[in-house]
Amino acid sequence: METKEFKEKIYGPYNEAWKVIKIIQYAGQGKEDDATWQEYMTAIDTFAKKFKDNRFKDNLVMMLLEAGDTIAKMNGGTE
Repeated sequence: METKEFKEKIYGPYNEAWKVIKIIQYAGQGKEDDATWQEYMTAIDTFAKKFKDNRFKDNLVMMLLEAGDTIAKMNGGTE
């Protein structure tokens, strides 16, 4: 894969996923968790639609879902 294509198909979506994951930085600490999770799930849905024709997006969506659960557990101390 050429550099331009790599940036478009891999690097771009990866950076967008990082922006999404920042939403749940404090999840699991009781700070408006319901609103935070709603925002996070909406952001994941928006992300998936934005990159709907990108196969790498599927891996990132799975990572975001798993990461959200793990981050909440880490924040709540129930690892």
